[in-house]
Amino acid sequence: MRSFSKASAATILLSSVISTAAFAADSYLETFDTSTPVNFTYGSGGNKAAFTHISGYDSPDESGTKVLLLELDPAEKAGAWQGPNYTSKKMGHFGRYVARIKTASARGSEQPKAGAVVGFYTYYNDKYGSAQTPDINGNGVPDNSEIDFEWLIADPRIVYMTAYTDFDDETGKMGKVNRTINLATGKIISTTYANSWSGGTRLTGDENLPETFPAIEGYDASAQFYTYGFDWMSDHIRWWIINPKDEKDTITLWDYRGPKERITQKPASLMINFWHTDDWSVEGVAGSTEAPGLKFQTQVDWASYTPESEISTAESSSSTMGASSSSGTNSSSSMSEPPGSSASDDNTALKSFFEMSDLTESVEVFDVNGQFIGKFTGTWADFVKRMPRTGVYLLKTPRKTQKVWLR
Repeated sequence: MRSFSKASAATILLSSVISTAAFAADSYLETFDTSTPVNFTYGSGGNKAAFTHISGYDSPDESGTKVLLLELDPAEKAGAWQGPNYTSKKMGHFGRYVARIKTASARGSEQPKAGAVVGFYTYYNDKYGSAQTPDINGNGVPDNSEIDFEWLIADPRIVYMTAYTDFDDETGKMGKVNRTINLATGKIISTTYANSWSGGTRLTGDENLPETFPAIEGYDASAQFYTYGFDWMSDHIRWWIINPKDEKDTITLWDYRGPKERITQKPASLMINFWHTDDWSVEGVAGSTEAPGLKFQTQVDWASYTPESEISTAESSSSTMGASSSSGTNSSSSMSEPPGSSASDDNTALKSFFEMSDLTESVEVFDVNGQFIGKFTGTWADFVKRMPRTGVYLLKTPRKTQKVWLR
């Protein structure tokens, strides 16, 4: 099933709200439909084998879907920068970051203890970048602007969510908050704050919301594509997943609202990577750090960024941006059209726009400012499923143009 797909990502595009040109990324949707991504560049400190990173690859799991395919090289050394890594061309800041991903899995394979990490995250560290004022909190540790979604392939039912403000890879000093969950069972394994690799302080209150969330029956990040996102704001960070049984429902996994000094304030790049770890075992599978020797593949359908300024006031002040309900779910169906917009409702506009059951010509998708987002060709029904849920967009074909408000 293709759920909440490429064109649907345009709902959650984000860009920087700071004025410095070097950081002022516009909203974008990267579809990975072509061999050279528009908004991301490839990099690796490892062997750089061509088979480890292919954009525009035909997904073996979804007919008609082009993906970014990431594969581990058995000859690769351990380390986050050794495997394939894709980095956004510009840094973003407060806003919404989203990707549709199907991870690799060693669970049930001939190598169940293979050690590898799939990462979808933002990153900037003072030691490796000079574009920003260092150590803005004055604690003597390099600032590390990082917000993570991570999975270990030995058990991709476990989801790791982390936000760093500081990190020094030489001393091990850091500042980070972390929540680890089993999304298949709805269990919160831990929610902690730590300033070193050892130990950590259990978080409570506003740093531990929601205290419960609904399990996703049969969840396994490698079993199908899922849409994940995090909303990074100056005073909170919310990690979420689109409910695979209801695309209009967002399940909040963690809505961190702790002290502002524990929330990174520096712009950062959006990154996606896949790498071998030899020192991080997944919960419940001791020793799952073996060098991967099988064909482990991760697929990324699309990734997007939307700035805080482009998220409607109604949404940002509603429960979708705040603490979750008792069920842990938030529906976006109550989002209202932004003031002054004359855009049509999505279903009505799309039906009048296509005037056919099958789309045979490419539709170009632009944001409200005319920024090109991407192209789509396919059936009308598939297009409707893949459209975003929030924002004003322009749809163009050689014959007509239509503005739609997607909510």
